[in-house]
Amino acid sequence: MSFAIVVPERDARQGVVVSTADAAAVAARAPSATPARGLGVASTAPRDGELAPGDDGAAEDDGEAFVRRRGAFAKDLAYMMYGFGDAKEPDPASIELMEDLLVDYLTNVAHRAMEVAERRGRMQTEDLLYVIRNDRKKFARVDELLEMNAKLKDARKNFDLHDPAAVLAQQREEEERKRREAGE
Repeated sequence: MSFAIVVPERDARQGVVVSTADAAAVAARAPSATPARGLGVASTAPRDGELAPGDDGAAEDDGEAFVRRRGAFAKDLAYMMYGFGDAKEPDPASIELMEDLLVDYLTNVAHRAMEVAERRGRMQTEDLLYVIRNDRKKFARVDELLEMNAKLKDARKNFDLHDPAAVLAQQREEEERKRREAGE
């Protein structure tokens, strides 16, 4: 008896394509991989700190693309998928697909923000805000996180005022900043 399985596949022209196949066809196409650490995610790509097969670790300045290490978001994505209604231990292929989509999205947003920042020469928070300005939910969340970060920064500064060494260091930083501004 053969069951149809929904198989997400990556296609260079169309992105992610969903097709159906029977279990034998899926097993035949699956790469033989060793299970990666944590949550049983199978991956043949190098992990953090590991070298790809045939890589001698030498710095490459010949313009080759950055090789992404798989599994960096696997644990967090599995928890998020469970929180949004998936199984407690989601299928490793689903986690890998979600990770691919996440990395593609983040890369796209970062590249668009860098294009905006090219005129200035360096990327700033405002560039990211400009890129996501049309997505109200994301914009509101980023704005909320930035406000929270500013409040935490102020709280740390106020907390450090009771430490004489921290007060002196802060005064020195302010004096140095004023000298630099006066020199420019």
